[in-house]
Amino acid sequence: MATQTPAHARHLARRLAMQALYQWEIAGTTPAELKAQYRESAQDRLQEADLEYFSALLTGILERVSELDSLIAPVSNITPDRLSKVELALLRLGSYELLTQLSIPAAVIIDEAVKLSKTFGAEQGYRYVNAVLDKLALQVRPDIQATRQTPSSSGEFDLIQQIRHALREQPSAAGSLPAIGDDAAVLSLSPNKELVISSDLFVSDIHYPAFLPAAETARHCLSAGLSDLAAMGASPLAMTLAVSSRSRQWVIDLIAGCVDVIKACRAPLVGGDLSEGPNSLCVTVLGELDKGKALTRSGAADGDDIWLSGHTGEAAAGLILLKEKEAGVEDRISTKAHNHLIRRFCQPNVRIELGTSLVGRASAAIDISDGLLADLGHLLTASGLGGELKLNELPVSSELREFLSVHPECNAKELTLAGGDDYELCFTAAPGHREQIRQLGKQLKVALHCIGSVCQEKNIRLSPEYCLSGHSGYQHFRSKEKVKNP
Repeated sequence: MATQTPAHARHLARRLAMQALYQWEIAGTTPAELKAQYRESAQDRLQEADLEYFSALLTGILERVSELDSLIAPVSNITPDRLSKVELALLRLGSYELLTQLSIPAAVIIDEAVKLSKTFGAEQGYRYVNAVLDKLALQVRPDIQATRQTPSSSGEFDLIQQIRHALREQPSAAGSLPAIGDDAAVLSLSPNKELVISSDLFVSDIHYPAFLPAAETARHCLSAGLSDLAAMGASPLAMTLAVSSRSRQWVIDLIAGCVDVIKACRAPLVGGDLSEGPNSLCVTVLGELDKGKALTRSGAADGDDIWLSGHTGEAAAGLILLKEKEAGVEDRISTKAHNHLIRRFCQPNVRIELGTSLVGRASAAIDISDGLLADLGHLLTASGLGGELKLNELPVSSELREFLSVHPECNAKELTLAGGDDYELCFTAAPGHREQIRQLGKQLKVALHCIGSVCQEKNIRLSPEYCLSGHSGYQHFRSKEKVKNP
C-alpha cells in the first residue's frame, strides 16, 4: 500500500467522520457503534486515514452538536432541521474544526468541506457550504479578525481567506461554481455567445509608478484590462488576478481597490494566483458577445470616419501631477482640475456600454493604451489601410488646458497624440452612421468626436502637418524609458 501524506490521511479522516455523522443523523447510532462499524466495513480505508483524528472529530462533534447547531443557524439562513443531512454533517464538521483546530488555517478547513461537498453532492451546492463556513470563520476565529487589523506573518491560505472576505459581496459570475480557493473557476456562457479573453501584465515602474498606492494601482490596472473588452464590443463576465508582492498589506490594499472596479463594471474576481516577489499583477478579463459580432482592429474600410470617445492626454497629465506630488512640488492648478486629471490616470473610464452599443455600427475599434497615434496606427495596419487625422478636431479638455497653462514644457498635441493610458475608444464607421453615432453619444452622455478618415495610403497623415518631438506612443523593448508617458 502506498504511503499517504499527512494531508491525505486527514482528508480521509474527515471523509469518514462526515459519513459517520450522516449515519448517526439517520439512524441514531452511538459513537462507539459507529467506530466499530467503520473498522469492520472500511478496514482498508481506515488504515490510510488518520484514525486518531477521525475518532477525535466524531467524538467531539457529537458531544457539542447543540452548540455547533446554534452557531450554524444564524449564518446559514436555514435552521438545521431544514438542511439536507449531507450539508448538516459537513457544516458540523467544518464548524467544529474552526472552533477547535486553531493550528489549521481556516481556508484549509473550508476547502476540505467544499471538496467533500462536491464528492457527496450537497443539495444547496458547495458554494453554499463555502459561504456558511466563511461567515462562521469570521465570527469564531480571532486570528482572522486580527489579520484584518494588522499585517501578519501567517501564510498564503490565510491571505486567500482575507481576499475571499474582502470580495464576499461581489456579484456572482454567470454560472460560476467553485469559490475563490478552488483549483479553477467554471463559468457558463449565454446561448449563442462567444467568449472573449484578454490578459495584461502590469509591472511596477513600467506600467504604474512604484509609489502609487496599491488600491489606486488596482483601479488603474483592472480598468485597463476591462477596456480591452469594451474595444471588442463585449460585456464583462469575470476576471482573474495573479499578484506578486513581498507585502501582505500591499495585496490586501490591492484587493480593496479591486472591489471598487468590480462594483462599477459588475465583473467579479473568480480566481487567480499569489506569489512572493516584486510588485506586479496580471489581469485576465473574460467577456461575452453574440457569435460573429466581435469588433476587431481589421474591419476598417476606405472612406470610413475615424472617431474618438472622450479626451486623450488627460491620463498623461495626471501621471505628471502624481510624480510632482511625490517629489513635493506644490499644486499650481485648481483642486478640481488636479483631482480630475489624477483620477483619469488612476481610474480610467471603462467604455463598456459604448463598446457594446457600437456593435453593428462601428467597422473596427481599439482602446487607447499606448497613445492615440500609436493605437490608431495598429488599427489601420490591421485593416491594411492608412488615414488622415485632423489635428484641429482633436478635443482638449478644460482641465488639460489648465494643466498646460502652468506646464509650458508640455505640448497639447504631444499629450493628446502620444500620452497613453487614457483607455478611451478609437473606432471607425461608415459615413452613413454619423448621425446614429452622434445620437448614441448623447444617449450615453459620452463625448464622441469625428477626428479623421480612413484612406488607401498606408500611413497616418496629420493635417495640418505636425512632427512629434518624441515617440508616437509607448512600446516595450524599445528603450529604457520607465512608466508610459510622453
